[in-house]
Amino acid sequence: MTKITTQRAVDLVIEELRHRILDGQYPIDSRLPAERHLSSELGVNRLTLRAAISYLEAEGLVRAHQGQGVTICNYQHTASLDLLQYLSMDERIAEITSLRQLIIAEAVSHACTNATPTDVNRLRSILDQQSRDIDNKQFL
Repeated sequence: MTKITTQRAVDLVIEELRHRILDGQYPIDSRLPAERHLSSELGVNRLTLRAAISYLEAEGLVRAHQGQGVTICNYQHTASLDLLQYLSMDERIAEITSLRQLIIAEAVSHACTNATPTDVNRLRSILDQQSRDIDNKQFL
Protein backbone atom coordinates (compact mmCIF):
# COMPACT_ATOMS: atom_id res chain seq x y z
CA MET A 1 0.00 0.00 0.00
CA THR A 2 1.23 3.51 -0.83
CA LYS A 3 1.75 5.95 1.99
CA ILE A 4 -0.36 9.07 1.95
CA THR A 5 1.82 12.13 2.06
CA THR A 6 0.82 15.63 2.99
CA GLN A 7 2.46 18.77 1.77
CA ARG A 8 4.35 20.87 4.24
CA ALA A 9 3.28 24.48 4.68
CA VAL A 10 6.57 25.70 3.19
CA ASP A 11 5.96 23.66 0.02
CA LEU A 12 2.52 25.20 -0.37
CA VAL A 13 3.95 28.70 0.08
CA ILE A 14 6.67 27.96 -2.48
CA GLU A 15 4.05 26.79 -4.99
CA GLU A 16 1.83 29.81 -4.37
CA LEU A 17 4.61 32.38 -4.66
CA ARG A 18 6.11 30.65 -7.69
CA HIS A 19 2.70 30.68 -9.36
CA ARG A 20 2.22 34.38 -8.61
CA ILE A 21 5.64 35.24 -10.00
CA LEU A 22 5.31 33.18 -13.18
CA ASP A 23 1.74 34.42 -13.66
CA GLY A 24 2.96 38.03 -13.52
CA GLN A 25 1.11 38.97 -10.33
CA TYR A 26 4.52 40.04 -9.05
CA PRO A 27 6.23 41.65 -12.06
CA ILE A 28 9.96 41.43 -12.73
CA ASP A 29 11.99 43.96 -10.71
CA SER A 30 9.08 44.57 -8.32
CA ARG A 31 9.29 43.64 -4.66
CA LEU A 32 7.30 41.08 -2.73
CA PRO A 33 4.94 42.56 -0.15
CA ALA A 34 6.41 43.08 3.30
CA GLU A 35 7.14 39.86 5.16
CA ARG A 36 4.61 40.59 7.91
CA HIS A 37 1.84 41.30 5.39
CA LEU A 38 2.64 38.34 3.13
CA SER A 39 2.88 35.83 5.99
CA SER A 40 -0.47 37.06 7.31
CA GLU A 41 -2.06 36.87 3.84
CA LEU A 42 -0.80 33.31 3.31
CA GLY A 43 -1.64 32.22 6.86
CA VAL A 44 1.86 31.06 7.75
CA ASN A 45 4.48 32.20 10.22
CA ARG A 46 7.41 34.32 9.11
CA LEU A 47 9.91 31.47 9.46
CA THR A 48 7.92 29.40 6.97
CA LEU A 49 7.76 32.37 4.60
CA ARG A 50 11.52 32.95 4.90
CA ALA A 51 12.21 29.28 4.14
CA ALA A 52 10.01 29.52 1.03
CA ILE A 53 11.76 32.70 -0.11
CA SER A 54 15.16 31.04 0.38
CA TYR A 55 14.02 28.16 -1.82
CA LEU A 56 12.73 30.54 -4.52
CA GLU A 57 16.01 32.43 -4.32
CA ALA A 58 17.88 29.18 -4.98
CA GLU A 59 15.61 28.63 -8.00
CA GLY A 60 16.58 32.06 -9.33
CA LEU A 61 13.11 33.59 -9.05
CA VAL A 62 13.81 36.15 -6.34
CA ARG A 63 16.73 37.92 -4.71
CA ALA A 64 16.56 38.89 -1.04
CA HIS A 65 18.41 42.02 0.06
CA GLN A 66 18.92 42.62 3.78
CA GLY A 67 16.81 45.62 4.75
CA GLN A 68 15.55 46.19 1.19
CA GLY A 69 13.07 43.37 0.73
CA VAL A 70 12.76 40.64 -1.86
CA THR A 71 13.02 41.55 -5.54
CA ILE A 72 11.49 39.49 -8.34
CA CYS A 73 14.19 38.39 -10.79
CA ASN A 74 13.86 38.00 -14.52
CA TYR A 75 13.63 34.22 -14.36
CA GLN A 76 14.43 33.92 -18.06
CA HIS A 77 17.95 35.05 -17.20
CA THR A 78 18.42 33.76 -13.67
CA ALA A 79 16.41 30.57 -13.17
CA SER A 80 17.63 27.03 -13.69
CA LEU A 81 16.24 24.69 -16.33
CA ASP A 82 14.26 22.97 -13.56
CA LEU A 83 11.84 25.89 -13.75
CA LEU A 84 10.63 24.72 -17.18
CA GLN A 85 8.33 22.20 -15.52
CA TYR A 86 6.29 25.05 -14.00
CA LEU A 87 5.83 27.02 -17.23
CA SER A 88 2.97 26.70 -19.68
CA MET A 89 3.65 24.72 -22.85
CA ASP A 90 3.98 27.89 -24.98
CA GLU A 91 6.47 29.36 -22.52
CA ARG A 92 8.39 26.07 -22.46
CA ILE A 93 8.64 26.01 -26.23
CA ALA A 94 9.84 29.62 -26.28
CA GLU A 95 12.46 28.95 -23.58
CA ILE A 96 13.67 25.74 -25.24
CA THR A 97 13.86 27.52 -28.58
CA SER A 98 15.89 30.32 -27.05
CA LEU A 99 18.22 27.84 -25.35
CA ARG A 100 18.59 25.85 -28.54
CA GLN A 101 19.50 28.99 -30.49
CA LEU A 102 22.22 29.81 -27.94
CA ILE A 103 23.64 26.30 -28.14
CA ILE A 104 23.53 26.32 -31.93
CA ALA A 105 25.33 29.67 -32.07
CA GLU A 106 28.07 28.34 -29.80
CA ALA A 107 28.36 25.10 -31.80
CA VAL A 108 28.58 27.03 -35.07
CA SER A 109 31.26 29.28 -33.59
CA HIS A 110 33.37 26.27 -32.61
CA ALA A 111 32.74 24.56 -35.93
CA CYS A 112 33.83 27.63 -37.88
CA THR A 113 37.25 27.70 -36.24
CA ASN A 114 38.16 24.38 -37.92
CA ALA A 115 35.87 24.52 -40.93
CA THR A 116 36.73 24.74 -44.59
CA PRO A 117 35.12 27.48 -46.73
CA THR A 118 32.65 24.85 -48.03
CA ASP A 119 31.69 23.94 -44.44
CA VAL A 120 31.17 27.62 -43.56
CA ASN A 121 28.91 28.13 -46.58
CA ARG A 122 26.86 25.07 -45.63
CA LEU A 123 26.47 26.37 -42.08
CA ARG A 124 25.38 29.77 -43.43
CA SER A 125 22.67 28.13 -45.53
CA ILE A 126 21.41 26.20 -42.47
CA LEU A 127 21.37 29.43 -40.46
CA ASP A 128 19.47 31.24 -43.21
CA GLN A 129 16.87 28.46 -43.29
CA GLN A 130 16.40 28.56 -39.51
CA SER A 131 16.12 32.36 -39.58
CA ARG A 132 13.15 32.03 -41.95
CA ASP A 133 11.39 29.55 -39.64
CA ILE A 134 9.52 32.02 -37.44
CA ASP A 135 7.10 29.54 -35.87
CA ASN A 136 8.69 28.15 -32.69
CA LYS A 137 7.05 24.74 -33.05
CA GLN A 138 8.32 24.41 -36.62
CA PHE A 139 11.77 25.55 -35.52
CA LEU A 140 11.89 22.86 -32.83
